[in-house]
Amino acid sequence: MEESFRNCGQMCRRWTLDGCPVEVETHTESAKYRGKPVTATVTAWKGVHMLDDGREVWRVTRSETWDGGVMGLSLTYNVQQECTEAERRENRRHLKAVIEQLFPGYTLAESCGT
Repeated sequence: MEESFRNCGQMCRRWTLDGCPVEVETHTESAKYRGKPVTATVTAWKGVHMLDDGREVWRVTRSETWDGGVMGLSLTYNVQQECTEAERRENRRHLKAVIEQLFPGYTLAESCGT
């Protein structure tokens, strides 16, 4: 899946990665700007995906656009934190231990980006 849009005069796009599921939610919000009602379309991508903000390409865990029509478009995103393989293994080991204490017999599934 891929989506293109303009933000601050830049062409931007976001796209999914193989094996990394992304949940896309779209809804409208009402707000007031200078006393006048404005309706905006909010589109949120949740899950690991790529985002080109027109200046840099980022691997993100969430990105959201707020499109207010004539008001313009706002873009927010959370960059995926980088860590070493050793840190990932240790974090995963700790997470499995905590889950085993809370839910005996439960198996933690492998997930994208961990």
